[in-house]
Amino acid sequence: MEVIEPKPDIWALHSETNRITKAHGGHLLTLSTIFLLPLSCFYLIYNTLSFQLLNHFYYHQNQPINLLNQLFLYLLYSTFAMFFSVCGVSSITYSVFHAFYGTQPFNLVSSIKSISTSFFPLLATTIVLKLIFFFISFFFSFLFFLFILGTQLLIGITLSPYFLGFSTAVLVVLPMLFVMFYLQVRWILVPVVVVLEPCWGLEALRRSASLIKGMKKVALILLLFFGLVEGLYLWCIPVLNISLMGSQNGIGRTFDWRHIVLDTVGKSILLMIYLLFNIAANTVLYILCKGIHDNDKCVNDYVTLPLDDNV
Repeated sequence: MEVIEPKPDIWALHSETNRITKAHGGHLLTLSTIFLLPLSCFYLIYNTLSFQLLNHFYYHQNQPINLLNQLFLYLLYSTFAMFFSVCGVSSITYSVFHAFYGTQPFNLVSSIKSISTSFFPLLATTIVLKLIFFFISFFFSFLFFLFILGTQLLIGITLSPYFLGFSTAVLVVLPMLFVMFYLQVRWILVPVVVVLEPCWGLEALRRSASLIKGMKKVALILLLFFGLVEGLYLWCIPVLNISLMGSQNGIGRTFDWRHIVLDTVGKSILLMIYLLFNIAANTVLYILCKGIHDNDKCVNDYVTLPLDDNV
């Protein structure tokens, strides 16, 4: 009689992620400092500069917003963020994968060299994903536009602001979020697949959807956890900035640049650690899913790794 082994759960994922990050903490933190820390700083700096432009417009409404400055700032941020994000995901995914099996020695140089083989496939796949989600947003927005146009032209009803807000939530926001979240669960392994397997683009999307079968609950919990942490963390920053706009000292406020630098570095380090654990957890999830579908014995017989003090 065939013995059916139990599938790994969220606790196995948590245990393996902690084991690898502790065993190779120096190596992973070095990679995070090189790639993820600048990424975190760029986000905070971009957020601060965007707030300054918004704050200036809020108190000088007679002056038009310089859209070129905003566009240039966004393009500059997107370029730097995309570069460091792809490099960070590539190198850390490579390191966590080899750390799990412990069969091939790796160091800082080999991890950074691995970026060259996966940079452009991962970049192209990231662009494909962004385009897919953009067209999904456009599709639901277009449907809502047709709904508004139909009620006003065909029926002759002028919608109230309250009904308009309710209709937006029901017809656009909630269905769009459901579709996007469903796709994110199916495609959670896409970055790892691109780094570790010879596929990219739509093929990587199909591979991720195939691997995640039987582990969707674990992927859902992972997305909810990291999504909640990211949402609370990134939501607090603009809210704290915008709260200054309503203060009496909002205009001509004197900023303590030393405090701003220290605050930015502290928040950047926290965001860096979050991104590190997110990438590591996704890589371990890929290994567990691959073990289920490819009958990988190493997934069930975990390798006890020595502490790696050398990066």
